[in-house]
Amino acid sequence: MSPAELEAVLLEHEHIADAAVVGITLHNEEWPRAYVVIQDAVKGKVTPGEIQEWIKSRVAKHKWLVGGVTFVDEIPKLASGKIQR
Repeated sequence: MSPAELEAVLLEHEHIADAAVVGITLHNEEWPRAYVVIQDAVKGKVTPGEIQEWIKSRVAKHKWLVGGVTFVDEIPKLASGKIQR
């Protein structure tokens, strides 16, 4: 799983302002979890489940967000602009 690849796909979503993906272990398997910043205009109108469903048609099954989607206010970044994982 490439977090950057999944982040790029998530940023294609019209309501996502920023995203970071990390791998988490569930039942001895690694799965992606997304931390997503939703655009202000649609806060409360889009759910994590909707984003999980949306990405399924765009990536291979092993890249589905089985680890979940969590809404955050901002993605922590280094001074260089790189995501701080």
